[in-house]
Amino acid sequence: MELIDQISRSPYFSEMPFKNIEEIISLAIRRKYLKGEIITHKADIWPYLLYVHAGEIVALKESLQGRVFIVESFSPGDIFWGLALFQEERPNPVAIQTMKDVDILLWQKQALTKIIASNHQFTWTLFQLMAEKMERAGEILEGLVFQPLTCRLASFLLDQYKGAVDEYVTRDLTLEEMASRIGTTREMVCKILYKFSDDGLIDIQRTQLKINDKDKLSLIAER
Repeated sequence: MELIDQISRSPYFSEMPFKNIEEIISLAIRRKYLKGEIITHKADIWPYLLYVHAGEIVALKESLQGRVFIVESFSPGDIFWGLALFQEERPNPVAIQTMKDVDILLWQKQALTKIIASNHQFTWTLFQLMAEKMERAGEILEGLVFQPLTCRLASFLLDQYKGAVDEYVTRDLTLEEMASRIGTTREMVCKILYKFSDDGLIDIQRTQLKINDKDKLSLIAER
């Protein structure tokens, strides 16, 4: 999809006049990154608003033991910002890394100030997004603290591989990547996947996965 068409349909920009969207694009810095590159590190002072035009990026945290947890993922049409955009000298709480080759737009603080000054609806939309992110953070924390690992993995499989019910789809994530999405280790993901397979809930191959019993997997996810 053409960039200007995509942005004009975005919930963050759709209320703006077309000429304003053209101006917003002109104020952006456009960047392309390859899969696996770091866009910004944890603890960087990074005063930018980021818009994903193509590809996928993730926000991740790493423990002292080297375990990685993916806090959130961002697909085409999503936005993300560094804390320093609104709070001077505040470091990033997470790193931002590409999961695929990406094409992004970046707005510096000065450019964003100009956008906000002339588009009050955009400001309100950002407030709504902040509220959604707070709610999402609460859900993630609740899942990590209260939900057993088997439930988290079952829920992840149902969400990530919706098209795999009764037919094989490409398993596009490694065991390490799955583990980082649910806050565990590669070994634990492997163990639970094969338990699901032994119970007949899924079929898993080296590069493919099929969900055989969505209802039972859903019951596990809801425990």
